[in-house]
Amino acid sequence: MAILLASPAMTRAQTSNDVEILVPETTWGFDGKAVNETFTPLHVLVQNPGPKTASGLLKVRRITSLETAQEPPVVAPFDVPPFEERWVQVPIFIPDDFVPFELSWGPGAKQKAEVPQARLGDPAIVLLTNPADRPRSSGLLRRFRASLFPPTVTLTDGLGVVFLDAPPNFPGARMQAFFDWLNCGGTVVLLHDEQDQFPKFPSPLTVLNDPRDEFAVGAGQVRRLARQAGAVTEAEMRLAGSTRTLKQSDRESEVAFADPYRTYNGRFPWRRDRAVLEKLESVARFHRRWWLIYPLAIMYLLALFPGTFAIARSGKGVRRFYIAYLSLAVLFSTAFKTLGAVGGGQASRIRSATIAHQFAPGLFNCDQWNCLAAVNGGTYSVSHEASGRLYCSSEEFEVPHGLVTSGSEARYEIEIPVASTRTVVSRFRASAPPFKVDLRKLDFVDQRLSNCSLAFEGLPSSPLQAFICHGSSILRLKENQETWDVDQRRSQTTSVFVTNLDVALDYSSLRRPKPSLGDPLLSAEFYSSFDRLLVGNAFNLRGQVHPHSATLLPGQLRVMALVEADQSFAPRAEGLADVQGCVLYVVDLPVSEN
Repeated sequence: MAILLASPAMTRAQTSNDVEILVPETTWGFDGKAVNETFTPLHVLVQNPGPKTASGLLKVRRITSLETAQEPPVVAPFDVPPFEERWVQVPIFIPDDFVPFELSWGPGAKQKAEVPQARLGDPAIVLLTNPADRPRSSGLLRRFRASLFPPTVTLTDGLGVVFLDAPPNFPGARMQAFFDWLNCGGTVVLLHDEQDQFPKFPSPLTVLNDPRDEFAVGAGQVRRLARQAGAVTEAEMRLAGSTRTLKQSDRESEVAFADPYRTYNGRFPWRRDRAVLEKLESVARFHRRWWLIYPLAIMYLLALFPGTFAIARSGKGVRRFYIAYLSLAVLFSTAFKTLGAVGGGQASRIRSATIAHQFAPGLFNCDQWNCLAAVNGGTYSVSHEASGRLYCSSEEFEVPHGLVTSGSEARYEIEIPVASTRTVVSRFRASAPPFKVDLRKLDFVDQRLSNCSLAFEGLPSSPLQAFICHGSSILRLKENQETWDVDQRRSQTTSVFVTNLDVALDYSSLRRPKPSLGDPLLSAEFYSSFDRLLVGNAFNLRGQVHPHSATLLPGQLRVMALVEADQSFAPRAEGLADVQGCVLYVVDLPVSEN
């Protein structure tokens, strides 16, 4: 495991209760790296050399050149008994690798430590080890201690493959987080131990004792590799991290991605967060009549000069000047206030888009994008009725003021100016009424899905759109009385669908009048416009899309239904009671392709 030192020497400081602590080590993620646009755990080792319990808050923020443009810090509590040490995990959202972070636990100059920049990389491939295990060679595999495994699945987006050659000792909630990660699509590779035997796993890991070479656990996969950790080759590591089965017949995506006007070197840029948030901002922001405000401002300037100036230059002009000047000030002030104010029918609100991936009945791994709009300025606290809550700001230009708290009391306190908006990206694990998919008909031709008929049960409302994915293809479903059937005319490669490369460029759309987006109730057509963005994000696309992105493992189906949101996953914020949005429900199902 790669260790990044917080400073050349151990940093000593005092907490609020005057107890000294040491912060000798920090490490990013699972292999010393982070994955772009993910929440990555920053592991901080806190040591207490004194006879009193050390408690306080660790605060991590990005270092910027302007003191007034500081991003909201992330705060994590710590509590270390006398003469002991504890690892504290701080969830940090990594948008890039250009700006370093600073760690602090008090206001003093000696209560800070600079955290090196997070290097970006692919999802980690690690060998999970126990601290008490006898050290032995792991070869090319990076070691990661089981005791540092995140306590929630929402912090595992940067983990790709776990190799195991011994049963891991997970403390506390980490065992459940490991199973959640596996059920959500993780990959586990079982290796030989020192006796050249596959390890035997006790309860509750007995599901890994399946003797087959490959088998599924939920949406995840477990494979067996008959060699010890030190003998694993780089090719075997790449194969373990690959979930794509490429076929010569998949030509549609290769042709589409060869378009030099819309792709670069066969790659399409993917804006995971900003593309969704910009659509939400368009309907959340307060709309003013700028077409009247700007001409009125010009009229006001002309009235002041040369209008009042001409009056002042005339005979007996002093009295008339003051009368005209004060009258103009009152008249135009009233006009600006009336035109610039938010209408009386406008209310503070939240507009959201959510991906809810059901990995067990009634349990959902959720990604959510929110835009908060407040009529009255102030500080608002955003939270969810869920576990594993993670928050970050995602402003493109402005730097919001606020505070992100992690742990059991996780929330995002954000300051919103008068009649303005702020955006929030969140991750959480939620419980909600389960939904089911009744597969009534499945037809395969050459191990490719050609026809399907299914029914949904347990959704809060009828789907606006529905899709089914198999391999590298996505098939749009159309409603047919009580079932949803494949629309054969609207089936294509998933990577082409999410990038919109199948739609011809239409420059005439630039001349079309834009529809009014200020309506308090959102339309089904607007929610349906999120389909490509949410489907792509459901496949964890980040940065760039290539022709064979968004490909499922063999023997797996993914069913998705886009519906108007109910209160199951709605954010909670006092003073922002008007919450509307959409939810893309996702579930992975095993299937026989024969």
